[in-house]
Amino acid sequence: MRALVGLSLLFLAGCEATPSKNPGPFEAHVLGGLAINQERMSIYEKITDSRSLKISKELIHQEKLSIGVAQIFDRQAQVYRDKGIPLLVDEFVSMASVPVLDPNLRTEKFDPQFYLKKDNQPKVREIKIALRNAYKKEGLIGLSRLTDLYLKKLEGTPQVFCMTRHFLESILRASNYGSLMQEQAEQIGETTAWLSWNFINLHLSYLDRALALDLKALPVQAEGIAILCQDLPKISAW
Repeated sequence: MRALVGLSLLFLAGCEATPSKNPGPFEAHVLGGLAINQERMSIYEKITDSRSLKISKELIHQEKLSIGVAQIFDRQAQVYRDKGIPLLVDEFVSMASVPVLDPNLRTEKFDPQFYLKKDNQPKVREIKIALRNAYKKEGLIGLSRLTDLYLKKLEGTPQVFCMTRHFLESILRASNYGSLMQEQAEQIGETTAWLSWNFINLHLSYLDRALALDLKALPVQAEGIAILCQDLPKISAW
């Protein structure tokens, strides 16, 4: 069954699924983000003279593709939820924490060319390899520790690379709650670490796309319009 999950994810990554009538926590999180970004697309289009459209459309497209993947994870996690283990529940923060969009708000302007240089960007390939190795050697606890270090490196640039930061924040939270869920699972002779890792590994697989979207957003962000950065919830470690 676990092998089929991976094959299903690869298949669904290229097609959109119909939203569920009663979505699980993961799907509900995706749908919440989708609704916010669909609503804000026209607002950004107006204040950027349509230059934000490619960013919004790409983000919405990726969210739509994520619906089917989320449904699979919710079905897998529900097996454990039914046994009293709230797997893939608290890993998600409320979309209500997304900042209210003020079309007139402007952040400090900057030169996007600096961040377009690869030396000044997050080393996504290095991060992916390092985090996967950390999981192999030290499990979810080691993965959490290293993810936290990478997030600290991004603290000095809050106005850029917001999607990449969002994914890393999600990995950190999932690592922490994944460890907690595994402890609870072991008490009833079960294991949940495999599903927590699949969820985290999904994030790692999409990290390149997150950075690519960040780079697309740079010219708009450089003008003081915080697209992406003000459209994502802050994800705490717990």
